[in-house]
Amino acid sequence: MRPGFFGLTPDHMLHVHEQMFYLIQHGNWNYFDVYDLPIKIRMWFVDRLSDHFEQQNKAQEEAARKSRKS
Repeated sequence: MRPGFFGLTPDHMLHVHEQMFYLIQHGNWNYFDVYDLPIKIRMWFVDRLSDHFEQQNKAQEEAARKSRKS
């Protein structure tokens, strides 16, 4: 039987590892730098990187739309 009060749940750890993968893969961080980040700062970087990719995708879609009209 797993204790539910102490430590992180496997679902939570999966979410943390997904964030770590995202920062390592797309943010050019290394594992130890990401691992040592405080939670709020890690979350800020993940959110900011996500915003960056959304803006980049919107700009590419807009450019594609303009090129189709021409």
